[in-house]
Amino acid sequence: MGLLDKITLLYSADLWTNDPNELGTATWFKVIDPTADPIGDEPPTPQREFWNAAKLFNKPMVTMLHGATTADEYETLSDTELVDIADNLFRSLWTTNNGDVIVTDYVITRWRNDEHALGAYSYLSVNANVGLRTALCEHLGDGIYWVGEHCSIDYPATVH
Repeated sequence: MGLLDKITLLYSADLWTNDPNELGTATWFKVIDPTADPIGDEPPTPQREFWNAAKLFNKPMVTMLHGATTADEYETLSDTELVDIADNLFRSLWTTNNGDVIVTDYVITRWRNDEHALGAYSYLSVNANVGLRTALCEHLGDGIYWVGEHCSIDYPATVH
């Protein structure tokens, strides 16, 4: 089970649509950690991606996606620490000063710490085969079936 967590930030106003670099109309923004070694890391890590949720919800909202060891580390942090990290990284994309724009609400997922999920997305590990996905979908008797993206042979990991 892999890990891909999200932090969705709702801002008091849109701070990206009118950016002079014209990046505000993009659907995805990738941020590479400014402390990463650009020569030693291929690609530099950690990377975070932001989804421009404003385009879908018509609200000044973005969602930061972070996975793997970064997500494991972030699950140990407080809500305040995570909101600050996401907000600072997102603001680092824009050249304009929008100090009067604030985060008014947020939602954070912590899938590894969820006692019912223990992770976010399935994947086939080294030496695994598609037969393992087929086995997950077998009928267990008494009307019990496992369902979900982990059972899909044709479209695994499409829950997102």
